Amino acid sequence: RFEMGAQYHFHMETQVAIVTPVEDGFDVATASQDLKSVQYIAALALGLPAHAINPTIRRLGGSYGAKIVLPNHLVAAAAVAANKLHRPVRLWLPLEDNMRMLGKRNQYLFDYRLGITGGKIQSLVANLYCDGGWSMSDVDSYFAAFFGVGSYKVYFFSLRLSLELLVCS
Repeated sequence: RFEMGAQYHFHMETQVAIVTPVEDGFDVATASQDLKSVQYIAALALGLPAHAINPTIRRLGGSYGAKIVLPNHLVAAAAVAANKLHRPVRLWLPLEDNMRMLGKRNQYLFDYRLGITGGKIQSLVANLYCDGGWSMSDVDSYFAAFFGVGSYKVYFFSLRLSLELLVCS
């Protein structure tokens, strides 16, 4: 059994999105590691086909997962506002708001069994439990499952991911 508590996730650049109406749709500029997701979310929020969204990303450093899907919140909000106002909209989160809204990684419990023969791992069966609070983190949960085997070469791998969404009263 391995337990990992919640962590505050501090990335140097807070989330930002700039959406500008143009002749054939909208230009979207944000700091993201997933250009396709940015395009899809903006198109979905506006009820437009994906080709009407022109996403661009300038230089981007790694943020340990914070720039994969988390910018989509601001992209969607800025796109709706730019569509309503018919003018460019820039949304930027100050550090305090960024941390409140998007700055936490969930706590996990990993229960696992290893099958070892001749000093080598032959199999791994793992159950991962996530206390996601009110929402599942796309980044945390995906990577917990993806990297659950660690750096070991395991021939048989079985994983069951249980997201325990707790509702506080």
